[in-house]
Amino acid sequence: MWHTLILSKWKEFFLWLPIETLIYERQSEYYQALNDANTLGESTSFVEFTLQIIKDALIELINNYKEKDVGINVGINILELIKSTPTLTAKEMALCLNISQRQTERLLAEMKKQGKIQRMGAGKNGYWKVEM
Repeated sequence: MWHTLILSKWKEFFLWLPIETLIYERQSEYYQALNDANTLGESTSFVEFTLQIIKDALIELINNYKEKDVGINVGINILELIKSTPTLTAKEMALCLNISQRQTERLLAEMKKQGKIQRMGAGKNGYWKVEM
């Protein structure tokens, strides 16, 4: 928790980065870094470990943000695909949009949840209907 407190005094953003949880998830590495620092009598390995955890968390955060941002733009393209060819599968849409099938499925699920689209009929022989 002290990581969060110290870093948040520098940049308030760190109040929202769960560093203690990230350390907990890599607890054995954390204790090894502490042990190495103690054995060597210097904190370099511990500081490097902590910075790597922060870096990994920030990269994940950025990637999640990009995916959401891309999702908005791709979502518009998915709607256009559905309007032009309602019988497309998620796999076919993914190929058209150059994104993963899993990302396409997540976007379709979100659009269904929001009531923007509806799947009519069976998976193989069905079609998509735009509700907007």
